[in-house]
Amino acid sequence: MKGNIFHALRLLFSFFLLLSPVLVSWAQEEATKGNDIDMALHVWLQELRSAESPKIYGDSIVFTYAPNRFSERQIRSVGIAFAHESYQTIHPFQRVVDTGKEEGAEETGVFFCLLPIPPGEEEVKYRLIIDGLWMVDPVSIATEREPSGLEVSVLPLPKGSVLSFKSPELNREGKVTFRYRASSGSRIYLAGSFNDWDPFMYRMAESRDIPGLFTITLPLPEGTHYYAFIRNGICVADPMNNRMASKSSGELVSVVRIGAKPSIASR
Repeated sequence: MKGNIFHALRLLFSFFLLLSPVLVSWAQEEATKGNDIDMALHVWLQELRSAESPKIYGDSIVFTYAPNRFSERQIRSVGIAFAHESYQTIHPFQRVVDTGKEEGAEETGVFFCLLPIPPGEEEVKYRLIIDGLWMVDPVSIATEREPSGLEVSVLPLPKGSVLSFKSPELNREGKVTFRYRASSGSRIYLAGSFNDWDPFMYRMAESRDIPGLFTITLPLPEGTHYYAFIRNGICVADPMNNRMASKSSGELVSVVRIGAKPSIASR
């Protein structure tokens, strides 16, 4: 009896060992689904060293706050409240942590909060709460004074459908749009197998409506193409595209496959 139980347990354990790589692979695939925007946002936040005005990011808004660098006061909590919620809910901010630094490095000092765009609103009116003190956003796009005399920050919302931040993206016309997030005013170029990796041929244009969003649209033939963004002379793979390859030099680059029918090139 004991021998039969022991034999069954061995079979069950062997089956689990055979199945575990499949389960791990499935879990990793499920965990990365839908994280294109998260990865791009992560890269953008990593480069922040000061607060910037609110940005529309996909179907969300990202707010940032950074204390005065000359102040010795340590900020413990940052929150935000909105007029369309009657200022009844305070949404907490998180600290940006630079994972590229050595172990033990402290936070960058920048706080951020990512919230969905409220439906049916043409603009967002809000106030920040810094360690319990209510105030306007120091880097808000605009402010206005309400009839009550309260000064609030104002963020106009884009009209129409949700903005697309996928990259690369195939258009119906057979062209491909590439997008990249970086600090406003940066010089970003696109290079790839389609232009012999010329680092200066295609300079990306910064959006007037969304500072820090760089785009370029090119007609590309069917087939597999390899590309990367060039920033400060450094080759950077597309953070919104999980299809990657390695050049002979060892640099990681992104891959876009264009078939006969228009489709989203990223996963």
